[in-house]
Formats: sequence, structure tokens, C-alpha cells
Amino acid sequence: CKFFSTLGVPMLRYFGLPALYMVPHDQWSPWLQELNGLLLDRSHVFAANNAVLREQLHMQAGVSIPVVRPHTPYVNTTYFPERMNDVLVPEPREACVLNCILEHFRPAGYPLTFLRKQDTDRTYRTFSTFRAVVLYPHDVALMTFFEFYSMGMPLFMPQDPSKYIFPYSASVPLLGPLGTMALPDLHPFSPLEMVTTASVRYWQRYMDYFVLPGVVLFDSLQHCLLLLLTSDLHEISTVMGHENDVASARDARFWQDAFGKLVGKASLLAEVAPTWGAAEPGDPGG
Repeated sequence: CKFFSTLGVPMLRYFGLPALYMVPHDQWSPWLQELNGLLLDRSHVFAANNAVLREQLHMQAGVSIPVVRPHTPYVNTTYFPERMNDVLVPEPREACVLNCILEHFRPAGYPLTFLRKQDTDRTYRTFSTFRAVVLYPHDVALMTFFEFYSMGMPLFMPQDPSKYIFPYSASVPLLGPLGTMALPDLHPFSPLEMVTTASVRYWQRYMDYFVLPGVVLFDSLQHCLLLLLTSDLHEISTVMGHENDVASARDARFWQDAFGKLVGKASLLAEVAPTWGAAEPGDPGG
């Protein structure tokens, strides 16, 4: 971002990670000041892939930007449940533990089997054939979640706020109060410090896990096992599909406007910029 800002050309930046991710600590303050200037420059286009990240950026850089969620067209498949007895538990960071717990609490004779990504050929087409997905997130927004949602895959996720107190929130300093601009309190809880159930409960209203329609929330593992058997999977997928259609049309307009703006400004710059290496009249190289 800093490199391209020195070229003097219009820039599109789609934020999917915190502003200070991988920024050396001693460069936090100057980078946030520079980011503030970039965000205020109307020749550029910026967007965040989720609302929590937008609020984090607002607190850190002092500017609010649009939210455009990922639609992941590259998955190139939709929900087509052929393996109605198989449930996918995909996340590598928690799947091994969650699979063990689900197996432990699964009653005798329970008809569904829980599988991990490594139990498959890891293709989206194969994932789409599973009955459903049980997802324990390890971040406020996951591409895995957006991928399955765009496929219309029934998603089952925990409801309790304590399950969304992510390890990085308590251990990684880039999400602490340091390195933020002097702004008035915009929320009762900081989006940079979601380390209590009260703060997470407040920020749930900004998380796509709780905002997007069709996501099934369970309050215990036993409840999850029951919902996997009794939920109307076709209706869930239909609700997701409708939301995807509406959001895709809306967000396509954003991207069309964004690229139109950038291309127009780039064309204008090309018209007024000197041609590098061009020979002057009378120059032997002409």
C-alpha cells in the first residue's frame, strides 16, 4: 500500500486484515497517519470485507470505509447434498479438537458422521455434497465461512459469545489500544479489544456469522447434534441463495463504480503524464 502510494496512481485496496498486521511496532504511528491520508484521498477506492474490520480501521485511521463482503465466485459450485450422512468440520485450527468432542458426545446410533478436510480430496465440489458444515471460527471473519455461504451450504455455528473470544484478541498487540488515533468513543466496547463476553455480545451485531440469514446457531454440542438432524436444510440453502443473489447484485454495482472511477482517473493521468523515454523533436533517437 505504501509502495503504490508513491507512484501517484489511483489505488484500490480491499482490506481483509487489520491495518497494523505485520507492521513493525516502531512504524505503527507513522503508518496510521499515512493510512489516514490515503483513506481521505478521493482518488483512491477502499473497502473492507467485514463490518468489524471497518470499525477497527475507523478507530485506528479515523476514516470509515464501505463494507463489501466476499462472494467467492471461484468456488464454482453450489450446495448439492449427495452425502446426507456426512457433516464437514473444516477448520484446521480447531477441527481436530471439535471432531473429538463431537464424537465423544455423539449418542449411540447417531446416524451422522463427522469428517475433516483432510478426509476428502479438498475440492469445493466434494464439500458441496456434504449434508452440512459445523464451523468454529478463529477470527471475526473467515474466508472459509464466506466460501461455504456463497455455496448455500447449511452452516452450524456456536451461539455463545465466549466462543468468539479469539486468541489473537488477547495476545497480539496490534489489536490493543496502542496505535489508534485520538477519536471519541464510537462504541461502548472497542473493536480492537474483544476479550470479554460483554464486548463480543455487543460486536455480534457486526459479525456476518450473526447477521447473514440462514446461519444456524447452536447453544451446546447436544443442541448441534439435534439441529443437524431436524433443520430444514433445503430452506436454509434457499434463504442463503436469495441473500447471495441480492448482495451480489448490490456489490457488483459497487465494484463497477469503483473500477469505472479508477480507470477514468488512470486514463486522465495517462493523458497528462509525459511519455517515458520518448525522444524530443530533433533528437537523434527520434
